[in-house]
Amino acid sequence: MAVVVAAAVLVGVFVMKPQMEQSSEPVSLENWEDYYHEEIPLTKVPWYILNRYAELATALPEHGEPKPDDRLELPVDVHYYTSPNASGEPAYTIPKGTVVSLFVGGDRYLTYTQMGYGYCCFPDYQAGWRYGIPFVTEGSPETASDWADEQPKYYVQTSELEAVAQAFWEANQNSPEIQAATENLGGEEEFVHWLVRLPDQQIEDGGYFDAPDYP
Repeated sequence: MAVVVAAAVLVGVFVMKPQMEQSSEPVSLENWEDYYHEEIPLTKVPWYILNRYAELATALPEHGEPKPDDRLELPVDVHYYTSPNASGEPAYTIPKGTVVSLFVGGDRYLTYTQMGYGYCCFPDYQAGWRYGIPFVTEGSPETASDWADEQPKYYVQTSELEAVAQAFWEANQNSPEIQAATENLGGEEEFVHWLVRLPDQQIEDGGYFDAPDYP
């Protein structure tokens, strides 16, 4: 059973506004399960296909008050790239200290529509990298599928998302839901590791791909 929160993105004077990714046309395969098997670049995988890999995500039942906070100040800069390579300038940066809204549609429980967003990005074939929708900078991200379809998608380093997940745990460790998940997973470190890698778990459990950052 899983809890999750997907993080939302902030707005700040120094935030570079994301641009729609200029990637090549999506690849069309006869069998949707083959995209990860064939290691098709994630920029070429249709977004609805990536979400299909994670449709089995579940949520932990409510455990009372207080609920996890839906706002968080970023503990680090979060950089987004058009390829899994940090040697050049990022396409989009959300600076440390920006206050973000954490949950898709205000929902504090994970559903598959949150997969691929915030710190629940999809695993890349290269260790240390993930791919998905950046944290939202204004308001809350929406649950509507067409909202996700229209958002720019980027590569982001796993370590930066782990720093955000760690800050989330520290800010919400007294929430009964977070306490239950932490105990179920075996501790703080395990919770942070799992929170960022839930898509990896779903994809690996389905037999589609052995993500390099998981377990």
